[in-house]
This record gives sequence, C-alpha cells and structure tokens, in this order.
Amino acid sequence: HADKVPEGNIASLLSTVYSVADNLIGQRERGLDAGVLGTVTADLCDLHKALTLRHDSLEKKSAVLLTVCPGTTLGFLVFLAREASGDFSEVLLTTPEDAATLEELSVRRIREADADGSLIHCPLLDLVLIWWLESADSDEEVRSWVRNATRDDHAVARLARAFTGVSRDSQLQGQEITTRLSDRVRIPQLERIADLDEFRRCVRRALEGGRLGPEDREALQAFWNAWQRRETDGGGGDLSS
Repeated sequence: HADKVPEGNIASLLSTVYSVADNLIGQRERGLDAGVLGTVTADLCDLHKALTLRHDSLEKKSAVLLTVCPGTTLGFLVFLAREASGDFSEVLLTTPEDAATLEELSVRRIREADADGSLIHCPLLDLVLIWWLESADSDEEVRSWVRNATRDDHAVARLARAFTGVSRDSQLQGQEITTRLSDRVRIPQLERIADLDEFRRCVRRALEGGRLGPEDREALQAFWNAWQRRETDGGGGDLSS
C-alpha cells in the first residue's frame, strides 16, 4: 500500500517504524544475512524503497532517509548505513555525501551504546560490530570492547548467539524435498573482532559456571556444539557471509 501513503506522511511513517525496528527483529533471524529476502530487516529496507519510488531524484530519496535516521534503532541504523554505502545494495539509497554522514552517525551511535552499556543487547550485534570494525580508524577499538565485554558470562552468551548462524540443508527424499536447519559458528567474522583461543576459554568458563539463565545457557551450548562439529568436520560448514 506504499503508493497510498501521502507524500507528506512518508518521513513520519518511516521515523515511527524505524524507531522500533530492532524490536521487530526476532530470534528466528539470527545467523541470516540481514539482506536475505523475507527477513524483517530486508522488508523494512524494501518499505523505504517502495515509499520513495515516487521521487525522481536520488537527492530527494537521500534527504528522506537522512531525515528519519536520527531516531532509528541502532541495529537497523547500521544496516541502513551499510546498504547506503553502495557495496551491498543494487539500488542506491543516498548520495555519496549523505552515505558518509550516515556512516558517521552510525559509528557515533555505536560509541554512545558502548558508553551506556546497551551495545551488548543489540539484536544485530554481529552486523554492528563488523561495521564498527570497518568504519573505525583502528581494529583495536572494537577488539578492546570485546575483551572487556567477555569478562562477563552474560556478554559471552550474547556474543555467542550473535555469531551462531543457521544453515539450511535440503535433501530429496522420494518425491519430497526436506529441509534441515543446523547451527553453524561464524568463525571468519568472529575472528575479526576476537582472539579465538581467548573466546573459547571464556565460553568454557561461562558454561562451567552457574551464573547463566536457561536462555543464555542454551545459546552458549548451541554455539559450543556447532564449534565442536566444525572442528570435527575439518573446519567446514561455517557461515562466511
């Protein structure tokens, strides 16, 4: 129904939706690339594109996005900044100048979330940390944050959840195709922000301790089991996207 939204209401509609975007991203999307068709993040980005199709210039589309981004939740803001960079989207969302502004805004918001302690709770934590790594002047800023965060077992569980992916294996059985979901560790991404040996020690410490609730323990155990399977399989089967 995007074509039925009055032009004067587009910015306020997007601002409202984007202000709760991270709350719409469920656990079912963990491990899926943010741009995968059918995910909430991809649908929200498509909503923006549909609402701004009526604009005949990139400058007008860019101005709308820049207007709504200050109130956007952190995870989705980073997703938009990444899309606006032009490297991940077939359709340009902003001008190069506004893309740079969006990148600066996203990094500033990440650092604010670091300062107030909310960063570890971001639903798209893996996307945010990799973007921070790629946008910061030095890898050390992000790796230092990870080292400090992993002193806490709950943070270790949240990082493990963020870097546990889901693979879909389809097989033909008779006349039907069956699909099996499996957890896969996202080692290439995790290795960019953390020392793997140290992270392994943190995972074992958290699993052996008694401070985690059932949800965190389940996420951490799924990560550990997937990591063990990966090593048993000779290093294959991880998610590199």
